Amino acid sequence: MDTLVSIDEVGLGRRLRIGDLARVSQKSARALRLYEGMGLLGSHRTVGGHRYYSEHALTRLIWIDKLQALGFSLPQIRELLDALQAANTAPEAMNRIREIYEEKLAETRAQVETLKTLAGELEDSLRYLDGCQVCDPGHVLNACAVCDQPHAVDPPTLILGIHRHQNQSEGSGDS
Repeated sequence: MDTLVSIDEVGLGRRLRIGDLARVSQKSARALRLYEGMGLLGSHRTVGGHRYYSEHALTRLIWIDKLQALGFSLPQIRELLDALQAANTAPEAMNRIREIYEEKLAETRAQVETLKTLAGELEDSLRYLDGCQVCDPGHVLNACAVCDQPHAVDPPTLILGIHRHQNQSEGSGDS
């Protein structure tokens, strides 16, 4: 019978079966086999052919998760490992990793700036929509394009895009 294994129970030299590692890492056994097949995760085999993993497999899985959260695909992670193995010296390997991480940091910072801008646009849209709360329930949707209600801000793009579509839809029957 399989028993649950906590991360605290995984001590130095502890061998984990695939089911144990799956539970601890919250990954499926299928995902672990995929990672192993791609060369992202190493395992050992018993004489009977059963897989087992060292406690270092947990660290590797956390590393893979973080790289995926940063936008790396599994094949890109494999390429990163290949670049490490292709290096002739440790400094060369670490410099390559540094270059990759610096590139990803620049991309991540650009994404953060884009997300900040989008968050601001959503905030402006929500402030604008606050003015719609006093709208007469009898107004039809097309009335929004010529709204005369006072709003805290001018209609942002996320609102204008809705109105422009309504206007285009009205005229689209003429073609």
